[in-house]
Amino acid sequence: GDIQISAKGIGRVALLGSLACRGDARIRGAVYNGMDLDESRSAGARRPGVTNFPAASTDFSCADGQVRFSRLHLETRAAAYNATGYVDFKRQLNLEFSPLAIDKVASPAPVPVSDAPNKNPFGVFTLTGALNSPTLTRVTRRASSQ
Repeated sequence: GDIQISAKGIGRVALLGSLACRGDARIRGAVYNGMDLDESRSAGARRPGVTNFPAASTDFSCADGQVRFSRLHLETRAAAYNATGYVDFKRQLNLEFSPLAIDKVASPAPVPVSDAPNKNPFGVFTLTGALNSPTLTRVTRRASSQ
């Protein structure tokens, strides 16, 4: 990965207030102790547990007390997710996830999954609130008429 960081001032408050960064990262073996992401997605509500990410990658920036993810790709053993959004320095998050199905036999590349919006365990969802106990909300989008 690569990161560029700038900050100015004296003391923690001044440094964090002026912090700006931009970068990209590839991560192996990340763990999130706030919830079981796959079970939560399937249930449509937060399920406590641990999520292991054998692989992850991101393009990010930080400013105004937030780390913003313009591209966040997370892989669990059961699924893959693309996400955008932010986590702030107060440990609040606002991320929108688009789950991807992984067909390990036919193709190693993630493939978007679609289904009826109210019965879709793979539908787009958000995680918002405290990093250690976020709220999962399914996103329903109306089909555009053209």
